[in-house]
Amino acid sequence: MSKPKIYLFATKKFERFCSKNKLPLWSEVDKIEEPELVKKVVITLEHFLVWKTTGTLQLYRNLVSKVLEYKLPNNEMIKDIHAGYQSFLILTECGKVYSIAELNNYKEIPMVDPRKSKWNLIRPVPFFEENNLFVESITMGGGTNYFLCKGNKLYTNGYNSYGQLLNGTKIDNQLPIHVCDNVDRVFSGVHSIHCFLTKTSGELFVCGYNDNGQLGTGNVSHQNNLVEVKKWKSSDITDIYCSFNASLLLSKEGKLYSCGESRLTGTRTQSKVFTEIPSLQDHTFTKIQGGENFFFAQTSEYELYGWGLTPNLFPNQKITIGLLQEPIKITLPTYFVDNKIHFTISTGSKGIFVYSESLNSLHEDFKKLFESKRYCDSIIVVSNKDKIPCHKLIIELRTNLKIEQIQNIFNQKNFTCEEINCFLQYVYYDYQSNTEFVKKICKSLNLNYPNENNLVSDLLKLYKNEESKDFNILVAEDNDEVGEEEEEQEEDIFEEIPVHKLILLTRSGLFREMFENINEKEQNTNQIKDYSGKTIESLELLIKYFYTNSIKLTADDDPELVVEELGDATEYYQLSEASNLKLELDKIKSQFKI
Repeated sequence: MSKPKIYLFATKKFERFCSKNKLPLWSEVDKIEEPELVKKVVITLEHFLVWKTTGTLQLYRNLVSKVLEYKLPNNEMIKDIHAGYQSFLILTECGKVYSIAELNNYKEIPMVDPRKSKWNLIRPVPFFEENNLFVESITMGGGTNYFLCKGNKLYTNGYNSYGQLLNGTKIDNQLPIHVCDNVDRVFSGVHSIHCFLTKTSGELFVCGYNDNGQLGTGNVSHQNNLVEVKKWKSSDITDIYCSFNASLLLSKEGKLYSCGESRLTGTRTQSKVFTEIPSLQDHTFTKIQGGENFFFAQTSEYELYGWGLTPNLFPNQKITIGLLQEPIKITLPTYFVDNKIHFTISTGSKGIFVYSESLNSLHEDFKKLFESKRYCDSIIVVSNKDKIPCHKLIIELRTNLKIEQIQNIFNQKNFTCEEINCFLQYVYYDYQSNTEFVKKICKSLNLNYPNENNLVSDLLKLYKNEESKDFNILVAEDNDEVGEEEEEQEEDIFEEIPVHKLILLTRSGLFREMFENINEKEQNTNQIKDYSGKTIESLELLIKYFYTNSIKLTADDDPELVVEELGDATEYYQLSEASNLKLELDKIKSQFKI
């Protein structure tokens, strides 16, 4: 596969942000360094902040050249980044907030002395640490910031011209103020002056500017106090994106609903309550984004749709009046189509970035397992007598059905190889190459669609199922004194870690080699010995990482010992190139200040 690429789809006014002189349908952005490491891009009016999987932040102006590179103090781990009009907020795994800004508008960022804010400084936002508050999530609106702190307490600061600070006034606030309790999530948009939030009790509320019915409350009255949006519950909502004059809601079922100005709802009519977009009813969506006057939505099959008031944003459709009132499918760069690349999107005021999703080693490993057809222990026979090899453990885990049950239903329904393979992609690594095929088979098998569990949650369930584990890793009690030449020593010097053999084969190159090198007379063995010199406690954490892709310490774990012992595990156990084990260990270092 060719090197990962980033593309920009933009208005003519945005052309100076591209790395080439003329603007084709899509412009490849070749000035961002190491695009394969990009985790997230956020955009102010003129600047772009790029978060790399290495934990670094890079600032670009107009994408002509990199301006600055940042690393957080004490190697703190980044949890999220957001962009405002002229500033950025960075949230760490430790619940601290940092800002990067160069602005005269002090209200947008809570600083000790905002007049000294410069792009070359990454500065802590002192308010939360001074008040012993742990920030769990951040959201930025049009000059307004929302900080959701531990204990479901919401703080806000910034502009408040239409009551978007949720405190019942229209008075701006430089420092954050506590405005609401029992808050679950907050939704806004960099160009919006309204916001939505859900409560822990399940209700959806909204506040702010409402000239076009974008609050979804059935009227066009501005609100400087929270108002409940009827008929919607937190459990029904995946995301909400707010533009200036409209709002777009993504439901848990992957459907799109809009309210607000007629040119932005995707329905050609103004709506004062959330209404499903008719032309998109047959699609399942996973991500929404927008700008001041446009929206983009990404489907589960990695297709892209867009609409809104955006001059020349849709040149492939020859829209000359700058208005597209109904969604159209956007033709993606051939790089993503030809290579079947999973992509993500980030939008700014004048364009949209499309770039490869950050690699997830868990999904990548199970994708390789599915495609390689290695270690298969079952087959699915297709109606035309073709045979599809598969892994019983994975199929039965993800469907809660026996292979025999699935085969019987497939026999009755006469599914094709293509349909079954699309379904198996969904089962193995949560990928949907054809939503209709997946829906069709899920319905026949009486499975929920979309699946209530993802791969991680199902593997965690598998990890906890001790009865189904079919293999043991034997760990020497004193590995400093035991070498491979002493394998014949008494078994009682070893402690056992029960595992599923298929998980080890899928996740670790070292264990694959060890299994493949077992002598023929030992092929039926149900154990393998680990001579790495690591303690059983650290190895148990590593094994759990194989299942869940994360390292979670308990009160009994020694953070320093874990970091020390697993520091070389990526190389030693030959983990996927996409492995995030080092990032997990960096989080521990940051949390415990190691």
